[in-house]
Amino acid sequence: MKKIFSLLVFVLFCFTPLCTFAVQAKPVAFLVQDYTGDVEGKDYKEWRAVTRWAYRFPYYELVEGEKLTNLRRDLDVRVIDKQLLANAVKNAQVDALVLVRVYSYSEFLDSSRCGWENGPVVRLDVDADLVCYRADLDKVLTDHVYEHEIRDLGNHTPPVEKIKWRLCDLVNIMEGRELIR
Repeated sequence: MKKIFSLLVFVLFCFTPLCTFAVQAKPVAFLVQDYTGDVEGKDYKEWRAVTRWAYRFPYYELVEGEKLTNLRRDLDVRVIDKQLLANAVKNAQVDALVLVRVYSYSEFLDSSRCGWENGPVVRLDVDADLVCYRADLDKVLTDHVYEHEIRDLGNHTPPVEKIKWRLCDLVNIMEGRELIR
């Protein structure tokens, strides 16, 4: 009896990984539209990592790169509404979309403070729209990151981090998860 039970447990253990991969992965499009030319590959990877936290394998498959050429073209308009998102997602054959549109993105050290306290400052300029859309729920969430500020050196949050954590909040709200703080 013990041998049969052991054999049954072994067979179940061997076939369990095969069964879990039979789940149909929903494609999720991750798209960054950079209108400044200042977004670097490392910034893109930071934002992509946040998206992967919410839309993870095996339930979701993150689609990016050349596969999104038509989606990029469809969404390269001034104003994006719910109907446009629904049509673009349907044409691209994806179930969800995470879109980052960057309009202004810079951080630089400035040593001239015009009579202020001694020491250098950092000038930050961030202007971006964040959009999450789920086709099955027909739900759109948007956020606008807009910060133009002057901070003391070492007492500032880089633009990549500002967008990263706002994007993290947005995708977690979309998926009904608690916010990471």
